[in-house]
Amino acid sequence: MIKKIEHIKDFGIYKNFFWVSSTEIKDFNLKNLFYGWNYSGKTTLSRIFSSLRDKQVHDSYVKGSFRIVTDAGTFDSSNLQHFPYDVLVFNSDYIKDNLSFSFNDNNITDSKTIFFEVGDNAKYEKILSELRTEISEINGTDILIGKKARFLNEIDEFDIYDKASSGKFTTLAREIKDDHFLSLINFTKANLKPIVLRIKNDTGAFIIKDKKQLSYLNDIVKVNDPKEELNGITIDFNYDVIIKYANRILETTPEKNTVNKILDTNYEIYDWVKKGKDLNKPNTKCLFCDNTISEDRYNYLIAYFNSQASLLKKEVDNLKFLIEQELNWKNRSI
Repeated sequence: MIKKIEHIKDFGIYKNFFWVSSTEIKDFNLKNLFYGWNYSGKTTLSRIFSSLRDKQVHDSYVKGSFRIVTDAGTFDSSNLQHFPYDVLVFNSDYIKDNLSFSFNDNNITDSKTIFFEVGDNAKYEKILSELRTEISEINGTDILIGKKARFLNEIDEFDIYDKASSGKFTTLAREIKDDHFLSLINFTKANLKPIVLRIKNDTGAFIIKDKKQLSYLNDIVKVNDPKEELNGITIDFNYDVIIKYANRILETTPEKNTVNKILDTNYEIYDWVKKGKDLNKPNTKCLFCDNTISEDRYNYLIAYFNSQASLLKKEVDNLKFLIEQELNWKNRSI
């Protein structure tokens, strides 16, 4: 057992430390506690024990020295390789070298590093780990045969396609085109593959067992006077845009710096005044009542229509227009 650190020289803050007599500092016991302020030398002292563990002086203090007294004798920098006890040290150096709280830490290269993930990172890392395991089980690894391995030969054999068009997809597509469609439509390997992918997991659901229905469908696909091919119809609905626009308006609470109860409560008057302010100018005759429009009144109306309440009304008008457009488009589509 280590009894005491007899001498420390040029080792961090320990420039020339000597262990005083046992009456002032007791020898080490089975359990010992060191405490002190930050930067008082606790970590530096732990690096002396790291030197004992590594059988060489810590590389941060190559010019330093120390002397340890143990039951097995005295040890210093000259004979550390003969230190007889196993030493384990857990300090800030250990945390820096062996622990990481992020898999994205590019400074960590040691394969023995212990990683910790916290918060959302931990949740997502667990999901990613499970997905990686599933992918490995399917695709296989250097040491694991994947689930899809036993199907690869069949897939390669079926999907062979060369310049002579001898692949099985091509052969089957040609057979369907000639024997079932009487060559009236274009049906190739590119048309067949998506169909195969769709039905292969539940083939039974796509088998027609009713002979009458099968005969009826057979007559349809073999029609000798095919109808003109219909172009695809794409309907672009704006529901998402309208919903987001409506939510934004509903969440808005305008500040009414300029208040006009009549314009706020009567939409028809609001719309009438809004249009009229562009037709009239201050200090001119009103086109409706023939009275002079004061500059203060005109500026008051301008300020109102630039207020948040008025701008919000304008956005509501825009939203109503979008909804009407969507309804009209839907009715035309039907």
